[in-house]
Amino acid sequence: MQQICREAGVPAGAILLEDKSHTTHENLANIQPLLAKLEQPFIVIVTDRYHKWRALLVARHLGFLAQASCPVQSGTSAFRVIKSWLREVPALIYYWWRFRRRS
Repeated sequence: MQQICREAGVPAGAILLEDKSHTTHENLANIQPLLAKLEQPFIVIVTDRYHKWRALLVARHLGFLAQASCPVQSGTSAFRVIKSWLREVPALIYYWWRFRRRS
């Protein structure tokens, strides 16, 4: 996604890359302190279309004002796209249930 952003003309200084996490929740929680220092409440999450809804759910749960940008996928096999969509449905339900119970 970083490469796609750079190719689209986004300056390197405007891209915040977090590469320590293993889950969507960890990813957004890990950048929270960095964005607080920048006093930046609004974020654009660049992600795959199938992952958009879960990423936005987590971002809003953590208090971010967020929108998602989903570049067109190219060179991705149909099998991988279908597999990703099938994985995303239960993951989205799980995150929604998890956050719902904490409210």
